[in-house]
Amino acid sequence: MLDILVYLLDNQYEEEIVHALKGKKYIYHRADALTDVIRICKEDFIDMLIIWPTDALSLEKLFTTLRKNNLDYLPVIAVVKKGQDLVPVLDKPIANLIQIPLSKIEFFLQLNQIADSVQETSVGIGGQQWQGNLEEFNLIDLIQMVETSHKDADLEISYQGQTAHVYFRRGKVIKAKLRDLESLATLFKLLGLKKGEFTVRFTRVDFPDSLDMNHNELLIELFQNLKAQDEYLRLIPDSCNEFAASSSPDKKEMNDLKLYLLGQCKSSKTLFDLIFASDADNLDLLKNMNELIRDGYLVPYKEQEKQEKKIVQKGGINRLFHSISQLFGKKEVPKPEPLPGDNQSEVEKLGDNTRGELIYQTMPISEEDGKKIRKFLETL
Repeated sequence: MLDILVYLLDNQYEEEIVHALKGKKYIYHRADALTDVIRICKEDFIDMLIIWPTDALSLEKLFTTLRKNNLDYLPVIAVVKKGQDLVPVLDKPIANLIQIPLSKIEFFLQLNQIADSVQETSVGIGGQQWQGNLEEFNLIDLIQMVETSHKDADLEISYQGQTAHVYFRRGKVIKAKLRDLESLATLFKLLGLKKGEFTVRFTRVDFPDSLDMNHNELLIELFQNLKAQDEYLRLIPDSCNEFAASSSPDKKEMNDLKLYLLGQCKSSKTLFDLIFASDADNLDLLKNMNELIRDGYLVPYKEQEKQEKKIVQKGGINRLFHSISQLFGKKEVPKPEPLPGDNQSEVEKLGDNTRGELIYQTMPISEEDGKKIRKFLETL
């Protein structure tokens, strides 16, 4: 249902307004003065404001007051009498215009069409929906931005296919949920997320308040927790990059959270992947991650990749030199035939096991062969 506030400038129309709006798909609010308009807009979630009947001067006063109170995002419908000069009215930033008198059926049809278009409208900050990413705004920024609207809202935060919701009533946080995490635990989890997308939808929220603290106490808690998380983050090298497990630990020396982190990092993961995927408290998670990095069980993925390349390259060079030494360092020389006149008995003294075998003689590498080897190595 839409909440419609009617700023009534002539009481003679009250009966037909009540008849047109009450008991239908609208929640009717009435204001007789600009101070009432501001009070009701701050106390309730108003979807649309109708000024009835109006002229250019009354509209100008209304928009001036709305701007001063940061309420100028509200769609304003101007109801004017037939025969009135419409040009000054249409010069104002109204969402639509209705001319009276109209039959009740015609009026209700027009109002329905206008209300449907208002619900479908989605504009930037200050309107029905905000969108952005967490590299521009953190959770506390978003909470304070919604707070200034004094509206009901659903803040949706998405990262790596998972979604969290933070619900507001009249600009105050009343509930938060991510998987099985609820309220404060969810908010602390979202504080550690520096990447992801967010959408704020201004819509009626019917959840009961599940936070046992007032709004100012909540903000203090969030600031303190964020400060503690940032202190751990400063100790983690390359915290925006990926991490990988470098070795298999002794499981007896590891707690469950450390084993979880190492298991996740068998394939490289960013710190924000680990934070958002786990239900563990962020402070515990960051503390254990720091210890794993200190003890050498977790390393930045780029470092591990460089080490693996060095090992592969070293092994390849060793094999290459081995092959070259076999090609150029040895020559097979057949056993020399005895010359005429040689003492046959001396040859026989070498033993029968030498007959038919090859004698290996180390040969020096020629200058030409050396140049070929150097030229080949330069191409690697």
